[in-house]
Amino acid sequence: IESPRFAYMTEIEEEKVPNLRIYHRSFDNLITAIELLSPTNKAPGSNRDGYILKRELLARSVNFVEFDLIRAYPRMPMIDLPTSDYLA
Repeated sequence: IESPRFAYMTEIEEEKVPNLRIYHRSFDNLITAIELLSPTNKAPGSNRDGYILKRELLARSVNFVEFDLIRAYPRMPMIDLPTSDYLA
């Protein structure tokens, strides 16, 4: 049963890009970046290309952790990955 007071609300599609950044307390520099891939990150196109560039830049100077729980779209490029449905 829908509440009449919420009947006027329209559905809004929202995409959050899940990530976690860990900074050194004393020096305030990034130590670790943790990313949870979204369909936007993996779908072919400019968003995927931008994400690949971002992960290459992050991986140069910090610990980089990426979780890929999305079975759709091509796997993100990485050297010597085993065949599997999900990766962390």
